[in-house]
Amino acid sequence: MGEIIKGIFCAVLVIGGGWLIWKNLAASSKCTEPTEATIAGTERRTHRVQGRREAKYYPILKFTLDGVEYQATADVGSIFRNKYKEGETMQIRYNPEDPGEFMVKGKSLRSGLLSGIFMLVLGLFGVWLFFLK
Repeated sequence: MGEIIKGIFCAVLVIGGGWLIWKNLAASSKCTEPTEATIAGTERRTHRVQGRREAKYYPILKFTLDGVEYQATADVGSIFRNKYKEGETMQIRYNPEDPGEFMVKGKSLRSGLLSGIFMLVLGLFGVWLFFLK
């Protein structure tokens, strides 16, 4: 029974890591047009880290293209409340076919890829450790 649980754990890591890598590369290939977005505020999200609740702050970005204003919360955040100040600007890349889809230039792709690679490597290490060693 323990081998099945180990196998499921490794499979989840490998599949999850592969999915994160694929998702970020696909978004990167779609979000090609650069522009500048203004920070309109922050969104506070809480999650559990080692049994305690921790807050993370995500910038709410807005930008205008061809007279249409777009606003959405970025996918990169900070544990520091004052990192994203209202009125400051950030460089983003948006999808020309769907401008509501965007990435923070240089940060969204990097953080997503690193997370995916970490999960994939950890899962493959688990396969090696539990089943091939």
